[in-house]
Amino acid sequence: MNYWCKSCWTPKLYGKDKCRSCSHQPGLTDQHMWNPITCKFGYKDCIHDPGYIYATDPDWYKELYGDKSYEEAAKDPENSCAFCTDEHCLYDDEDK
Repeated sequence: MNYWCKSCWTPKLYGKDKCRSCSHQPGLTDQHMWNPITCKFGYKDCIHDPGYIYATDPDWYKELYGDKSYEEAAKDPENSCAFCTDEHCLYDDEDK
């Protein structure tokens, strides 16, 4: 397992067969995931996404959601983007 596989969520969420599509393996396309995506709009890097927080800042995640899984946390209307709509989305990429 190389560096990229250690930080990639694709095999954890979808199985290793999805790893056939990875930009860090020669000749394959870019489908690696840096964090589990729970955003209903599919954003991969929103700082409000519990999956993003779970993967990038475990201490803050614990403070916000306690022992909830990131799937459960994504449904929490107070501390997630569960209430985002097409008209009002909290997407924020300030970490980028």
